[in-house]
Amino acid sequence: DCVCQHNTAGPRCERCAALFNARPWAPAEDSHPNECQRCDCNGHASSCHFDPELYRASGGASGGVCDNCQHNTEGNNCERCKTNYFRNPRRELSHPEACLPCECDPDGTVPGSACDPGTGRCVCKDNVQGDRCHLCKPGFAQLAAAN
Repeated sequence: DCVCQHNTAGPRCERCAALFNARPWAPAEDSHPNECQRCDCNGHASSCHFDPELYRASGGASGGVCDNCQHNTEGNNCERCKTNYFRNPRRELSHPEACLPCECDPDGTVPGSACDPGTGRCVCKDNVQGDRCHLCKPGFAQLAAAN
């Protein structure tokens, strides 16, 4: 087995290492090492794969797509919060707590709706209010799923 350089892996260093698939693998040349480039997964994935369409669309900047985004993130670079999670304003995107769960009251929330990914605000039924749709508007009482 070879001792791999340039972020490569495999018995003959014939592929890019797990998190270094932002551009296609190419063998090193005397004048150019053709280093495998790290994918930008914002710290939420341990591997990525190369997507030639994305690479072309980016003008050759990056074709890396992160695999199995963690910490309730999604997107090619694990850059968005999953549905019904919102961006934590007190944490960097790379922090494990970058996305927090929305805590919508199911009784006061419009069925099938998703909270705002930027604020966590829920979509309330007509006579309900509050970020979590947990309060009746003035003049209304007894919040329940049926009303």
